[in-house]
Amino acid sequence: MKYRLGIYIPTLDIGGGQQVAVLLANQIAQAYPHIEVFLFLFQKEATNYYIDPSVKVQSLGITVYHPNFLRRTGSFINKAVRLSPYLKNREMRMDAIISILFNSNTVLLAAKTLQPQTTSRLIVSEQTTIGNALPFSRKNYLRVSWLRRWFYPQATAIVAASEGVAEELRGLSKKLKVQTIYNPLDLKTIDAQSKIPVPDWVKFDYIVGVGRYHNQKGFDWLIQALVQLPQDIHLVLVGDGPERESLTKLAKTLNLQDRVHLVGFDTNPFRWMKRSRCFVLSSRYEGFGIVVAEALAVGVPVVSMNCPFGPEEILQQGKVGELVKLGDVDGMAAAIQRVLEADESENKVMRQQRAADFAVDKIAEAYLRLALPEAINQ
Repeated sequence: MKYRLGIYIPTLDIGGGQQVAVLLANQIAQAYPHIEVFLFLFQKEATNYYIDPSVKVQSLGITVYHPNFLRRTGSFINKAVRLSPYLKNREMRMDAIISILFNSNTVLLAAKTLQPQTTSRLIVSEQTTIGNALPFSRKNYLRVSWLRRWFYPQATAIVAASEGVAEELRGLSKKLKVQTIYNPLDLKTIDAQSKIPVPDWVKFDYIVGVGRYHNQKGFDWLIQALVQLPQDIHLVLVGDGPERESLTKLAKTLNLQDRVHLVGFDTNPFRWMKRSRCFVLSSRYEGFGIVVAEALAVGVPVVSMNCPFGPEEILQQGKVGELVKLGDVDGMAAAIQRVLEADESENKVMRQQRAADFAVDKIAEAYLRLALPEAINQ
């Protein structure tokens, strides 16, 4: 028997939610040929992600964002209207739809209000908490909380990327059916790409951070911590974003301009991790912190701020990596120094065994047990 599964994400910009959507779509399409997989987007667009040829990319033909409130509201309704036929129309109906990120979650569940008799299973996935991720005014915070309380009880199931995210959702309403499923890793791709060498100009030992150059990622803390580390240790930051200039200025102010390297975005951050002495997550907050799991998969030691949410769960309360009190720059520098001085090779297997818990085949099956349980063993 053939099944039809939709995976709904607003855009294919670089981001954690987008990576989850693409990995799930590819894995399910490859491992379950009796499931026809559709990837729904607001608009078709060029992307750096590899999408399996058997995955059907469908555009709803809608502008992603309107700054004007009235136009934004109209766009939200339009998105729900465009999506609603996939919940009922016989030729178009999906047996299940998995949506990822708040915007697509609310649109999907609004579409259900237009098709209240639908038998499609609707799974919504939350990647972060609104309290941490959105520097909202109280008005906007209350608006998002209200939308969640109003729409989320209509979901067949709600997936949280970490227990911290799950707890916030459960606090909204006792009606919500919340389950934690961690984000997936493509371990084969990570292993293959980690073996590709870094550029020839890299002749020094370094620690590495990966993520957008944004206040959330706490790279300012990491640059400050570098002051306390041996002068032969450099810092490589892989990513891009609005804080590039301010981070460059901070490095210069601290006389670290020759030791801090903002190498920009790289589709293969794993090679930088593999070559590093230590991976550091300095974030102020996360929903999960997939880069921590990726670093474990590569096998390098990890030092992480114990930020909300994800790192403590991934690192098993410090069993497979160093956890530092949030905002403690001195503590982070000390933890990095301990890693640099220790023989971490014997812990590599333990780190990679932990990373195996996030293998995409396991995570995809966990999602299918919610969305299409009858299709798993067919």
